Amino acid sequence: MKKSRLRAHNERDTRLLERAVACLNANTFASEKGAFLDGSFVIIPSKNAYLGVWNWDSAFIALAVSRWDLDLALRQIQVFFDNQTKTGMFPDALFLSGSAITKTSKPPVFAWVLMEIAKRNKNLDLTYYYEKLVKNEKFWCNYRKANDLFHYDAFTRNTGYDGYESDCRNESGWDNSVRWDNGAENLWAVDLNCYMVLFYRAMAYFAKRLHKTDDIALWKKKERRLTKRIEEVFWDEEKGFYCDYDFDAERSTGILSPAGFMPLFIKTASEERAKQCMQKAMDKRYFYPLIPTVSYDNPEYSPTNFWRGPTWLNTWYFAVVGLYNYGYTAQAKQLKEYMLQVCDDEKRDIFEYYHSVTGEGIGAPQFSWSAVFLIETILNRI
Repeated sequence: MKKSRLRAHNERDTRLLERAVACLNANTFASEKGAFLDGSFVIIPSKNAYLGVWNWDSAFIALAVSRWDLDLALRQIQVFFDNQTKTGMFPDALFLSGSAITKTSKPPVFAWVLMEIAKRNKNLDLTYYYEKLVKNEKFWCNYRKANDLFHYDAFTRNTGYDGYESDCRNESGWDNSVRWDNGAENLWAVDLNCYMVLFYRAMAYFAKRLHKTDDIALWKKKERRLTKRIEEVFWDEEKGFYCDYDFDAERSTGILSPAGFMPLFIKTASEERAKQCMQKAMDKRYFYPLIPTVSYDNPEYSPTNFWRGPTWLNTWYFAVVGLYNYGYTAQAKQLKEYMLQVCDDEKRDIFEYYHSVTGEGIGAPQFSWSAVFLIETILNRI
């Protein structure tokens, strides 16, 4: 890997940047030449637990690594684009041994990440990526859309094979989340639909760079329609927050999770709705101070159980940036400082997730996307 020259404005943040880059360096491996990988260097989630590349992990890794090694960052993306299925799906995971998970995908963040990388690299040729993403958008529309909103699934809905429900949940990336306790395949997921808004914005950006004038209008139209539906469907007036929606039962789940901050991240929320979300973020009954993966007051909340209450830095990051987007700078900085101090105080390693009360690192040590979001948090000057 090329040497990083990242710099922060204080000693603690410089120390965290150095630890984060060291983590990514330690997780860089040459894959075995096999059915899915070609022997190129890739960064895996953790050499201690995950010997392969996972779809949205790889996208997040590319986001940070593009700051100092564009070739390696693009390889993180291209390995999935090269293995796109006939339906247009990007696989869930590709293992160093040569096997893969192709029943499911992961949240569609590649387009957004590639847009951020392209903005940093004005001469990047986007043709190959654009063609692959056009096919991927068709996959989400053909296989993961009920009426006019998106949901997670596996193969096609209601196939009923053993493990179908767990596969649907795993595709979300929030594997055992409280959000899915009554099923995932029947829910319009608020974060998924927000990711698709970012997808459409990215496609319009790529189309403009590629001088595809007609395509720009198409992607912007899709974005407008989806944005409108997000605000119509996902706002739970009783909860004063954005929640997933059960389209079979035709009601909000009422479950408060960091996914509900995503409309702030994509800037579709009204000022009044954003204010109510901010109030939840700063309330100890719900999300303050570490933004757990389900609100502190939820009866199923567990501070140590994977996606049922610990703090994950990706969902934490989207929430904090969302507050910053709406001018809640002081609140965003307070949450940021608290989390960065937690990560600095945890001297053992950079962990997969964190105890959402004590801040203790949990799960896999030397975890790549936690390193990524430390880098993005510090360098984006939230």
